[in-house]
Amino acid sequence: MGTVELKRGDIAWLKLPQTLAPLEVAREQPFKIRPFLIMNESLPLQTDPNGVCTQARKIIGIDCTSKDYLVTGRPHLSFSMPGKDRSGTTTYTMVDGLREVSSYEQRLKVVYHLAAEQMKAMAESLSAALQPEQKFFLSGLFNRRAAFMPGEIWRINTINAKGEALILLRRGAFVASENVEDSRNLDRTRQAIRKSPYIVAFFPKATGVKTLRGMTWNDMQIMAVQENCFVERTASLMPATSANLMNAVRKVVGLPPFEYKEPVFKNFLGMSALRLSMPFGMR
Repeated sequence: MGTVELKRGDIAWLKLPQTLAPLEVAREQPFKIRPFLIMNESLPLQTDPNGVCTQARKIIGIDCTSKDYLVTGRPHLSFSMPGKDRSGTTTYTMVDGLREVSSYEQRLKVVYHLAAEQMKAMAESLSAALQPEQKFFLSGLFNRRAAFMPGEIWRINTINAKGEALILLRRGAFVASENVEDSRNLDRTRQAIRKSPYIVAFFPKATGVKTLRGMTWNDMQIMAVQENCFVERTASLMPATSANLMNAVRKVVGLPPFEYKEPVFKNFLGMSALRLSMPFGMR
């Protein structure tokens, strides 16, 4: 028996669920071993003589990939890891895909640790990804039926997760080009569009969830899912509930909270101000 301590900034090769992969790919290969950037501040884990973890604890982190098109136009960090199989290969962090995985039966071997300046850049990218984008909830206000919005509970169906989940952060579609945040006037019909994951709190053992009261961190699993996994809306909570839980996630990964606000929209016909409850604070 031994102990391995994972720390924020460590990178280990872990067996990860193919939650974000196309269904036809995930059916053939439900799990894939890939680099995973650890975001727990410190996580000591017991291992057997072969370095395989014997405890079931949550590891929160970010998938890494060598495919640059998976991060084009999104916050990310790029770096090179040592090793004969990685020579000349650039590794990218898929920041939009923050998630938790179980440590149980994972072979825990840290292969790289990000330097201080890399972690600073990583924190900036992650902070940008883990807060809402104004353009998405503006469209959601006027298209509520079509939108999947923070505060809503949906039944989801992926190759690895079937059950109910609370939407924490809505990202949506974006143009895969440079300076996408400032490109409001792009001709989207001529641009490459791809979906960005939604961050959800999945309830692996609960059904008919109407409130988070009485639940603990261990009753939910933070994960990233694609839009096509949402099957049926089952309930709606106060938008501030998702905001508070999203800030709890930010705290776990070492980020300061964002400020939740309920904006006031003034009626230009002279009517009284209408207070609309937004999913998160505008940025």
